[in-house]
Amino acid sequence: MKPYFIYNGINSRDMGISILKLPPRIKPERRGEIINVPGRNGFLFESDDAYNNKTLEIECTFLPPEGKSKEEIDKMIMEILVWLDGQGKLVFSDYPDYYYEATIINAIPIERLFKRYRRFIVAFEVQPFSKSISPQIVDLSTSGEQIISVSTYYETPVKINLQSTGNIEIHINDTIMHFNNLENPIIIDGELLNVSDGNGTNMNSHMVGDYPKLKPGNNTISVICEEPSTFTSMKIEYRSLWL
Repeated sequence: MKPYFIYNGINSRDMGISILKLPPRIKPERRGEIINVPGRNGFLFESDDAYNNKTLEIECTFLPPEGKSKEEIDKMIMEILVWLDGQGKLVFSDYPDYYYEATIINAIPIERLFKRYRRFIVAFEVQPFSKSISPQIVDLSTSGEQIISVSTYYETPVKINLQSTGNIEIHINDTIMHFNNLENPIIIDGELLNVSDGNGTNMNSHMVGDYPKLKPGNNTISVICEEPSTFTSMKIEYRSLWL
């Protein structure tokens, strides 16, 4: 099967685009600073444990179907230019179960599209890691300490749907979150760094602590809730991260 990519739900093959070369998988660059200390050999590297974005380039050729009139081909080209713009989800045919959050950053030379069999490059600026299309969900309905096994290649943020009232403390590995004066279910979004209720109302003032991440393999989760507070359930959603 010839390679293809899907951007914002549209397959490149359906747009008359043939892929000459898919980009290689590139490990993102760790963000940090190299510090040279006088009188010390080598260097120190200070990092905030974050990664930089990366650029993935796709080499393409526009091949309109046989029998198309010039007007039909011109319309296809305009549709391609509208499609290859802005932000969206990017999926490559060699790893169809993962997607990138991507933005198209380069100018596409229109004159190349009007000349059949001419090549052009589409450059995507993507977030450091690709994410599994299907999220994993872990349901917890009892307090205390539990261990869950997480399928991911790198640390991944979580989204938590918490149903609890009063004051509650949640430990995920070494990260502690304390919630106070809860009356309704809340959503803790570790990627957006935001807490809200079911109506989207900001609830950040009800949380003290850091947003957790799940690591590959076993993760320890503890829920501490004392009367008269109540803990009903907690749904943890995460996506596997890869290059």
